[in-house]
Amino acid sequence: MNIDFHYYGTYVAARLAGYDFDSAGTIAYAAQYVDDSDEDSLKDGLNRYIINDFTPNPTIQGLTDMMKKNFDWSEGALNSIKDIWVPFHFLPGNYGNNPDIKQYHGPMGDRGTLFSWNYDEESEKQFKLLCKPNSLLVGSMINDVIKNHLQKDYTLQIAGLRMHVLADTWAHMFYAGFPEWFINNVSGDVYQVNGTGKTVVKWRRVWPWADSTDIIAGESATPDMLSYNSVVYLGHGRMGHLPDYPWLTYQYRPQWSDTDITKNNTSYFLSALKQMTYALTCIKNGTEFSVDTYANLPATTEQVVNTVLSTKVNDQCTTWKNHVGDIQIGGVSLQVPPVYDKTLWKTEALTASVISSTSYYHFNNAARMHLELVRDTLEANNLNIDTIPRGCVVTTKFKTKKGNYIGKMYKQVEYYPKINTTPLSLEIIKPTPQPLTSGDIVEIKTTEESVGKYNFLGAWSTPSLYYYTRAYSPSKQKWKIEKKSGSSGDQINAGDQVQFLNMYYESKPYMATYSYILGGTYLTTQADGTKDNTIWIMDGLVEFNIYVITPDYFVSPIVNQQTSTMIYTAMKTYGMIDAQGNVQQQTLKYTLGSVGLGFLPQKLNQDQQEQVNIQLWKLVQ
Repeated sequence: MNIDFHYYGTYVAARLAGYDFDSAGTIAYAAQYVDDSDEDSLKDGLNRYIINDFTPNPTIQGLTDMMKKNFDWSEGALNSIKDIWVPFHFLPGNYGNNPDIKQYHGPMGDRGTLFSWNYDEESEKQFKLLCKPNSLLVGSMINDVIKNHLQKDYTLQIAGLRMHVLADTWAHMFYAGFPEWFINNVSGDVYQVNGTGKTVVKWRRVWPWADSTDIIAGESATPDMLSYNSVVYLGHGRMGHLPDYPWLTYQYRPQWSDTDITKNNTSYFLSALKQMTYALTCIKNGTEFSVDTYANLPATTEQVVNTVLSTKVNDQCTTWKNHVGDIQIGGVSLQVPPVYDKTLWKTEALTASVISSTSYYHFNNAARMHLELVRDTLEANNLNIDTIPRGCVVTTKFKTKKGNYIGKMYKQVEYYPKINTTPLSLEIIKPTPQPLTSGDIVEIKTTEESVGKYNFLGAWSTPSLYYYTRAYSPSKQKWKIEKKSGSSGDQINAGDQVQFLNMYYESKPYMATYSYILGGTYLTTQADGTKDNTIWIMDGLVEFNIYVITPDYFVSPIVNQQTSTMIYTAMKTYGMIDAQGNVQQQTLKYTLGSVGLGFLPQKLNQDQQEQVNIQLWKLVQ
């Protein structure tokens, strides 16, 4: 959806829900501002964050930033994309107890010129993040406003922000807010449906994606790329702006489906407006919101809305302005809201004597809280959008049958892991928090800080394996772990002998040691899996246990090692953990209920408080 619906449509919904002109204007501005609050909008002319008592989150990405991340691929780049597009534009709803779960019927594998892709457990989890209306998360985010955020300084801003998210679940239905070919690509021709007939949509596929669109001359959309997780496969980029045109009905077959899907945007947009009206009525009156429930609009009002939505222009702002006054409440025509100015709130914040009283501050505070809600809800369903869950990390040392280890890397253009007598701890990233099991498809991550973002082991065209940024070439950086001997059963334990098979190089999959001609022993892949150089002993394998607190337990992008150790020490001092770090649940629960984080000798900032609170309360639930 674009500014026409997010601003004018949300304004009309707010007025119909009973909000006055000014309040409805604030809600509508917040709804549209989600599409304008990029990284630049968060900073002043000196590149400093305007808000300094918490770290604000952008809610949109510009093309320049997306291009940069596409060429400078890393785990951090992928996380920043997901942090924006998943919670604010493509709210997930294809998991757990959500209604009408879509099943995957797309390809199970594909091999291109440089990359390959396989549908595995990670792909299965990603498919659960498919955007859908009337999801449990839609209900949670609206009822969260009602239960926790009424009569606050930021109530209107968080209501407007979440109206944007709600509306987008209708336009962005069946796409996902991260770059994945197997979900967001389109299979075959796309058609514009006209009554009983249809015509093939013509494309102008360019990168960067031009924002100018003309469905007659050629709809601008992203092209194919070699990499299966290129930014061109983010959201509905491959479909251009077809999902955003309120008047359009189109038919397509997404990569994940074996049948065509027809979308009547006019009908969907009308449902979105009715659901927003109902949601805002619930928020205004403090009554519980139920999904798949819609406001009953007066016939004359619905006719006006339908007239606007069915007008065949891609930008319906003028159409809305011409027809808002045709809608009446109590016999009085609605006023047209002011022309939207995306710089208004930021300008006010830059000149305000107290920034915390501005709409700019309230919106960014609302965005921060919304991101946390989505993260926490998905994490409770074993789904994560921007971090590796601690429960999916296994720490071990890779020992050869000769008694040597994968040790520190050797840097020469790339970061090559080298076999040494001194071990280095590596992390095996599992697909789920379940115990590591023979047959799991995993990633291997070094703990060596000097490699920076180049920390995931892959097999490449060079003989030697080396570390590179995560998901640069997913199949080359994924490994099947297979138990060869050791403990009974399929679960992999400390001391077990295993092999790692690369998911790309099928003809020579086994990770093995080899002697480099100029000296030193490195890693490669080979075809023969019967040799001892393909056997790895899991030395000191440790599965992460959330109920055992360690000094680095709380380390994250916002909590450093020193702060994490401080929290750990305080918990031990007050008996919330024993000498071995085991959680004492009753003591912890009593402390949190009585003093919160007041037991800490140093005060955390707001972001840190929220993260640590969430982590601690999970231990007693």
